Amino acid sequence: MNKKSKMLNNKLIDPMEIIVNHTDALIYVIDLKTYEILYANKKCIKEFGQVIGKVCYTTLQINEDSPCSFCPLACTDDSSQFPIDKTFEWENKNSKNGCYYSFRAHTALWSDNKEVIINIGVDITEPKKLEKALLEEKNRAIASFKTLLDATIEAILIFDENKKCVLVNKVAIELFGYAKEEIIGKFALEFVDSSSHDLVKNYIQLDDKEPYEANMLKKNGVSFLAMIRGHNLLLAGKKVRVSAIMDITDRKKYEEKILKLAYYDILTGLPNRLLLKKYIQTSLQRSHRNNEYNALMFIDLDNFKGVNDTIGHDVGDLVLVEAALRIKNAIRENDIAARLGGDEFVVLLDISKKDRDAAMDSVRIIAQKILESLEAPYMIKNYDFRITASIGIKLFKVVFNNLCQHRIIPKIVS
Repeated sequence: MNKKSKMLNNKLIDPMEIIVNHTDALIYVIDLKTYEILYANKKCIKEFGQVIGKVCYTTLQINEDSPCSFCPLACTDDSSQFPIDKTFEWENKNSKNGCYYSFRAHTALWSDNKEVIINIGVDITEPKKLEKALLEEKNRAIASFKTLLDATIEAILIFDENKKCVLVNKVAIELFGYAKEEIIGKFALEFVDSSSHDLVKNYIQLDDKEPYEANMLKKNGVSFLAMIRGHNLLLAGKKVRVSAIMDITDRKKYEEKILKLAYYDILTGLPNRLLLKKYIQTSLQRSHRNNEYNALMFIDLDNFKGVNDTIGHDVGDLVLVEAALRIKNAIRENDIAARLGGDEFVVLLDISKKDRDAAMDSVRIIAQKILESLEAPYMIKNYDFRITASIGIKLFKVVFNNLCQHRIIPKIVS
């Protein structure tokens, strides 16, 4: 008697048979040449009935007339392709009972030296259901994420660790003018105008940064100004860069328009009283720092009221526009011409001289040039004008934060 066997109720019982028949796994043996099931444990028979002696694929599956595509036996009709003592693994959903199985199969020699494949299948239906549920939840989360991305007014581009684009929203596609398949895989700097390459290259190395402005580039080569916000985060265990981009070209134009209304004279385009005050404050600081003279010139057009009264305000406005242009052309690049209102103009001169007399000589030269320019004939709407002007000058220098002012020429009359 085999030591591994024992007598039970006058029957010889093999312990391995007990183990095989009491396991929760499917165990069955298939002849490699005929596909006949040579052996099946109780679990297999319970699930699929008496299968021994029958062809595996017609017995264990529904509507199969050849080896199942997922099974190693389907790979070839030649059993020599399955050397003895080789292991295979696969998964499938059984068409008869709807259960998922994970199989591990091993080729071996059976009784009478038959070449067989021993299949051991573990029911993984519940884990598969959980996996499916998790996948569905993940897909819902991704769908919600994409919905949120498409709902924002900003272009969203997500880059991987190599700064290659992996995900975009609809706004980004519309903004940059690429098809979705074109935009995926592009490097971050391919969306940036060359003038902003260094700037963006520096910012994308930082984890988080305040919004910044940069020139971006559309597919058609058109550059536009954008506000960019960047943030690094972990997505599915990988570090990604999320960039939110907004075209601010129109906003900038609007801001410039508002700024112009606030700080510039609408008629002549010269700085107004408010902006002139800022320039004067800067000039005072520079005068104090360098111990140098600067000057203010107050210009008034003589008898200008008569032009408005006799010819009309529309012509008078054109005269003011022409006078402003002449004053601006008569001064130097660093000097500032402004309009206070009516026919009153102010010029802030950047004299930058430490000697008072030398500073005054420079002021006289510029004042004379302005007067000569303003006195030249005006030809406006077939009207020929001759206009004179008066100029008052204040020379100033700041010493120990005290403003020293000198009324050098109260009035210059041409």
